[in-house]
Amino acid sequence: MNERQIELVQRSFMRFASCSVNCSTSFFLHVFSFHPELRPLFTGDIERQGIMFMKVVSMAVNSLYDMDSILPALRELGKRHIEYGVQPHHYAAIRESFIWILKRELAEGFTEEVEQAWGCVFDLIAVNMMGNEMEHDKASTSSD
Repeated sequence: MNERQIELVQRSFMRFASCSVNCSTSFFLHVFSFHPELRPLFTGDIERQGIMFMKVVSMAVNSLYDMDSILPALRELGKRHIEYGVQPHHYAAIRESFIWILKRELAEGFTEEVEQAWGCVFDLIAVNMMGNEMEHDKASTSSD
């Protein structure tokens, strides 16, 4: 990510963070309405799930100048998600709904440039979490 993208994400996140708890519930409802097959992966309180999701987003946003500092946490989170049954193609559905909630909440502040910058953030998170999934797939394929 370049300096401009980081600036756009951090500035827009300050606006978005004020509604993050309420938005995270709407976010998950959006995910489940368009991807009902994902509902069984999210057990427990959706509000709690949303808070946890927003903590990961916040951690990433606050670490954009030093992503290496959060890579171990993202990889560990990815390992846990494998155990929950999350597969690489699920990340696209989550990304789609996250972009939707940002667009809804940021309104006129959600420009194409902001969307692209947020897409980069989400992709950084997902790629680092999926790294574990890819390693897991390679290990199970080579042991067959």
